[in-house]
Amino acid sequence: DIIFILLFSVLMVASNFYLIPRYGFNGAAAASLFSVVIYNLVKLFFIRQKLRIQPFTTNTLKVFLLGGAAYGATLLIPHATDPTLIRTLLDMLVRSVVVTTIFGGGVLLWRVSEDISAGFAAGWRYVSYLWQKI
Repeated sequence: DIIFILLFSVLMVASNFYLIPRYGFNGAAAASLFSVVIYNLVKLFFIRQKLRIQPFTTNTLKVFLLGGAAYGATLLIPHATDPTLIRTLLDMLVRSVVVTTIFGGGVLLWRVSEDISAGFAAGWRYVSYLWQKI
């Protein structure tokens, strides 16, 4: 793992050294993006070659689709024309509920993660048990 961290550090310093003088803040962002993408691709290649496993499944695609759908839904919600504190907080609440409903509900309905599904089922059983006690 130390080799990957050294590679990442060298990539980050070199790309920042090259891009920041030319593009300023945007160069720093691009350098970070470049370094993180290369770092993750090298680690993915290592995992596939040395360990002979594929860390991505069709559930990974489902998560990306749910994230895109949640993001797209928030774009459809109009922004408040009068940005007062209460309207801003209400806007944040509405967008958070939409994202949680689409993303969280999709993860549960599509059973993207066995751990999340099992945890939710256990929590639901516990709440049902408590409700019956009342």
